[in-house]
Amino acid sequence: MLNLGNNPFQCNCDILWFKKWLESRPHIFNYGDPYVCANLHHVTLQDFVLNEQACLLGSDAASFTIAVTCVLLSFLLLFVIVFRFRWRMRLWLYEACRASRQDRRRQLLAEGRRYRYDVFVAYAAEDLAWVQRELLPVLEGEWGLRLCVHQRDFEAGKHIVDNISDCVSDSERVVLVFSPHFAHSEWCQFELKYCQVNVMERDDVMVLVELRETPSRDMTGAMLAVLQTTTYIEWEDEQDARQSFWARLRLEDQINKLDKKNHLKRLGISDTAKCECGSEEGTPKHVLQTCHHLETARQHYWPEDTSLGTKLWGPAADLQKTADFMAATDLKI
Repeated sequence: MLNLGNNPFQCNCDILWFKKWLESRPHIFNYGDPYVCANLHHVTLQDFVLNEQACLLGSDAASFTIAVTCVLLSFLLLFVIVFRFRWRMRLWLYEACRASRQDRRRQLLAEGRRYRYDVFVAYAAEDLAWVQRELLPVLEGEWGLRLCVHQRDFEAGKHIVDNISDCVSDSERVVLVFSPHFAHSEWCQFELKYCQVNVMERDDVMVLVELRETPSRDMTGAMLAVLQTTTYIEWEDEQDARQSFWARLRLEDQINKLDKKNHLKRLGISDTAKCECGSEEGTPKHVLQTCHHLETARQHYWPEDTSLGTKLWGPAADLQKTADFMAATDLKI
């Protein structure tokens, strides 16, 4: 009988044929000495098992298969990451490409360019009815402000990201209408994040309206951050609550600043670059408070120290003094 024991067998695909031959002719071989796999610890040739399908592929083919699998898994992981953070990445990419346009916009503003809109309204499509029924009639119809509402004012055929960017940049203030629909809208979240990144550099830029209470578990991180740092106004349908809402909205410093343009016009105040004294720009603060050239005229109308806020936003008697002062001095601000 043939004894092949104690040989250094390499148990791999190349030895499968020998294993089969060994098992098919047990009467030929002597098993007195062990047939041990040299490359596997404590494994005999008889116990060695290997899937024949794996051996059909050569080592090169196996390496290729592993490489392709790794590449596919990498692409799948990349796709999941991009999908998960697609809005944030889209915003980052847009920011990287818009620096020159922002510089141009700042130059235009420095040269006296005016905002196209007073207020950009960010809201969910499901809340459009409330915006049309409640917000537009008051802010546009009664207060004379120009609102940007995307169903009405976005440019047809223009990419929605460009529409959001241009309209937010061309709006002096932003009103955010929070609701459960807002929390679930990806475009609303994009608008919110865009505002956080691009318009927070302007002070007092955002007004937050809570149209309907949204559970904290449904809110995004951006919504929670805004709620924690911005005072919000709640909307309710009761008559007293509605009156309180509009009063609070008008008292908000942001809306006050928007409404001042129409208010100042009624006082006879318009825009000009320089005060008549020639030393500074003709701002309300300079003309009504600090210009030495107008000190005598101011003393006539306000013998005692009066704040700028009282002169511009105070009781009717103080506003009348401001209007008379402007008319008597034939000033323009």
